[in-house]
Amino acid sequence: MKKISKMSAFALTGILAVSTALTGCGSTGETAKAASDKSSDGVKKVVIGSGVNYNPYCYLDENGKAVGYEYDVLNAIDELLPEYEFEYQSMAFDQLVLSLEAGKIDLAAHQYEYTK
Repeated sequence: MKKISKMSAFALTGILAVSTALTGCGSTGETAKAASDKSSDGVKKVVIGSGVNYNPYCYLDENGKAVGYEYDVLNAIDELLPEYEFEYQSMAFDQLVLSLEAGKIDLAAHQYEYTK
């Protein structure tokens, strides 16, 4: 039961983090890249960078498809937010934060966690 509570708390934390990031994407301080990513039907594309070498969180299955806990949580969030479309870019772990800072991706997902 305690394990389920921890997993639920972790999933909720992930959902809140993504929601916060998406809220920031909709602010008036949008970058030129973000502003140009809206389609004609008003759906905004959110580019998510993630790794593919960290099983069970984000990895490639036997068919070369990106799968894992990170993708499952993000896909569930994407289903709840019809005004956004998630696009995934796979990259090395050490490139995620650099790509985020450079504006090449809108969100980095790779089993990040808070520690003291």
